[in-house]
Amino acid sequence: MSRHLWGVLLTLLLLFLALAAGFSATPAQAAPAASGHQAEVCTNLLVNSDMETDEGWRFGNSPVPARYATDRYVSGHRSMLLGITTTPNKHSYSSIKQFVTVPAGSSLRLRMRVYPLSQPYDAHDEQELLILNSAGKPLRQVWTSISNAQAWQTLEFDLSEFTDMGIGIYFNVYNDGAGGVSAMYLDDVVLELCQVDGATPDAPTATPNPPTNTPAPPTATPAPANPTATPTLSRPTATPTVYTPTPTPGNKPCRNVLRNADFEQNGDWMFGDSGLHGRYVDNPVHKGSRAVLLGNPGGNVPNHATFSSVSQRVTLYTAGMSHATLSFWYYPVSDLESGDTQEVILLNARDGSTIDVLWRVNENDGQWKYQTLDLTPYLGRDVIVYFNVFNNGGTGRAKMYVDDTALQLCGGVAAPTPTPQPPATPTPVPTAVPPTPTPPPTLAPPTPTPTVTPIATAVAILPTATPENTVHMPIAANTATDTSKPLEQRFSWTTALRWLSYVLIALIVGLIFFIALFMIRQPNDDDDPTTRP
Repeated sequence: MSRHLWGVLLTLLLLFLALAAGFSATPAQAAPAASGHQAEVCTNLLVNSDMETDEGWRFGNSPVPARYATDRYVSGHRSMLLGITTTPNKHSYSSIKQFVTVPAGSSLRLRMRVYPLSQPYDAHDEQELLILNSAGKPLRQVWTSISNAQAWQTLEFDLSEFTDMGIGIYFNVYNDGAGGVSAMYLDDVVLELCQVDGATPDAPTATPNPPTNTPAPPTATPAPANPTATPTLSRPTATPTVYTPTPTPGNKPCRNVLRNADFEQNGDWMFGDSGLHGRYVDNPVHKGSRAVLLGNPGGNVPNHATFSSVSQRVTLYTAGMSHATLSFWYYPVSDLESGDTQEVILLNARDGSTIDVLWRVNENDGQWKYQTLDLTPYLGRDVIVYFNVFNNGGTGRAKMYVDDTALQLCGGVAAPTPTPQPPATPTPVPTAVPPTPTPPPTLAPPTPTPTVTPIATAVAILPTATPENTVHMPIAANTATDTSKPLEQRFSWTTALRWLSYVLIALIVGLIFFIALFMIRQPNDDDDPTTRP
């Protein structure tokens, strides 16, 4: 070859070495910049999210159990059908659930596709999603509806409060056995845990299911760790205290943190799932057009041992607040049988356990009465305000109307001075019978006890089949693009630059090779016999 061609070849080789060094250094230089904004890695914790296999989901024991369906689906060839699509109508809970252990993470979100049906529309049926603890007791009702949209919808919920614990995902359709029939199809249900890239996530592990004799829907009956044991539900005797706040000039404004506090709208309150469902009524009312009835209404309604409740979750935030007061109007009616109670209980919103029995009576005034309770000691906590009437199943009946509630958080003044009322009559203790496959729970005759013990397992917070039982939640906009499956892969510029450098290096090497090959095959002037002397 000539010196000129060798120079060209050497120049290309030097260019190749420079580019190789520059691109190989690019990923290392990009690493420190990424430390300021760490990417997240997300993992789906659910098994059989797309309903294409027969694993993962546990079916509730019901006259109308949930089942896999092939007539409607989003992806694959199957979905899950809960509820009734054709007659005959049956009183039933149609449910599925799956238990998982959620590691610690930055966020936890649940996405699902749902196709709701109610034909003809029946306001007394219900479609719902609950979060359970590892024992099968409800922690939160995430979504409730009764819809006849007959179209696939995308719903998404933030469940970050349930990281680093064992939970159950519980879907249910309730039919009351009369009127229209209701159902829903489910597909592509994803429980996505996101963690900062670089952290080593714990492998998702299945949480053992609760005892198999637990009813299909979560019930007010406790779920014992040992299903053969008979738990005793101690019902403490509370001394009601009436607080009469005295207005002080210059008080900072108070804020009522209860939503739909006068029961005039549908939603925000959650009715307990029992044999005597609480419900909205239009007579008697304290003010407005509606109140809530709890307990046995009398007439032809049979009496049996049951809880009848309505509850709402609130946060007693402390910023600028010095005291909190719960107030409400109630209309008590009772045969004054020992063991029946009208009560208000404060529950831990995290696990449903009892924080305190705020107020417990058994009254038959037959008129509206006003009651206030001091919640100042509980500022800063996430709680559930739980109104309840307990009937022990004897010959007498008890009920209570509730209206115009308020949970006022106030700042700038000390808590009002309490004025004690006479002690309430001690109440006996019913002994709970282990749960049966069909709600409601059955309780044995009461046994007296003077012990004051929290009743965490006696007050499950569950919805009833009422259209008003609506919980507000974030819903992702409906879209034709299915983002639930598979999970999105996080894009990395570092990886892209690395692969680009490999491609460019390969191209330069190939170019050098072909140029060298071309040059070698060209005749050298020094080898031309015609140029020799």
